[in-house]
Amino acid sequence: MSHPRPIPTKRKAKPAADSEAAIQKHIINYLIRIGAVVLRTNSGQIATAAGHTIRLGAAGTSDLTVLYRGVWYSIEVKKPGNVATALQSAYLDRINAAGGVGFVATSLDAIMERIHQ
Repeated sequence: MSHPRPIPTKRKAKPAADSEAAIQKHIINYLIRIGAVVLRTNSGQIATAAGHTIRLGAAGTSDLTVLYRGVWYSIEVKKPGNVATALQSAYLDRINAAGGVGFVATSLDAIMERIHQ
């Protein structure tokens, strides 16, 4: 009896080393290694086959919500040279006003500087 052929799968292309996705992946891996609780948030919207729109997360919500040593961090990850949108900046301002630490990070080094102050 022969085995059925495996179902072909598409491999996701690795993100470019300097892409936002790659930077975010390095940051998440580091934060998990040091014992932080990390929540990655997708925001935006998608359309269903039935023509409905589903909203993902609140507009402006940071990419990463992190709890580390009792401090809430909201981190917007950007590729070097890119800046937060007005909605993202307003969200970070709200986090800071509420006693958390909200900021934009363009590298793992930026994370290490902020959380190990």
